[in-house]
Amino acid sequence: MKITRADGSVIEGTAEELAQYEAFSRFHGASSSTSKGQNADAPLSDPGDVDWEFVSTDVAFRALTRIKLGKETKAVIRKIYESGDYWTPASALQKEINYSPSQFAGLMGAFGRRLVNTPGYVLHSAFFEQEWDDERSCFLYRLPQSVRPAVEKARIVDRYGL
Repeated sequence: MKITRADGSVIEGTAEELAQYEAFSRFHGASSSTSKGQNADAPLSDPGDVDWEFVSTDVAFRALTRIKLGKETKAVIRKIYESGDYWTPASALQKEINYSPSQFAGLMGAFGRRLVNTPGYVLHSAFFEQEWDDERSCFLYRLPQSVRPAVEKARIVDRYGL
């Protein structure tokens, strides 16, 4: 489904995702994407339970499967997945796929473009958790809990034995 808003923005997703987005934006406004709260008029039982900081499992799965992933992209996602709750430095990911920092930046940029052009994507939601590490002068990555099941379902990792 698709909604075209008065300001020209287009929101796509399932009926449930659109209802959650509308409930969230009524209470928080369009620019507040990570705040949480409650709205008695919302169709959800508790819109505060919805995390808009990261993509949903459904959107993550669609992003991973709508176009075939390259072997380097799969290797990066697999390496981050295998690290579990621990952060993975970009330098380790670059070494894993034998990419220079600029090549790695291109790979991550291409993946970001894939994500934002996936139906159901909510503006400013992320596929990866990332944080800058001053000591290593690189980003650190890990997968949020909403993305991990999508990686398993897309068979990028073997859920029982990696």
